[in-house]
Amino acid sequence: MRNALDQLEEAMRKDDVNTMPYILKAVEAYATIEEISNVGRKVFGTWKEPVIV
Repeated sequence: MRNALDQLEEAMRKDDVNTMPYILKAVEAYATIEEISNVGRKVFGTWKEPVIV
């Protein structure tokens, strides 16, 4: 499973790669939604809504 998540991370770092096949590979390797999401957060970070006062 770790290998599938590593491949997903590598694919997410490239601009011209469709990540869906890599997500499916991770799911087939029994990765959880949280594990897949953590890879996305690691690569893209999280968005925080700006506070406007």
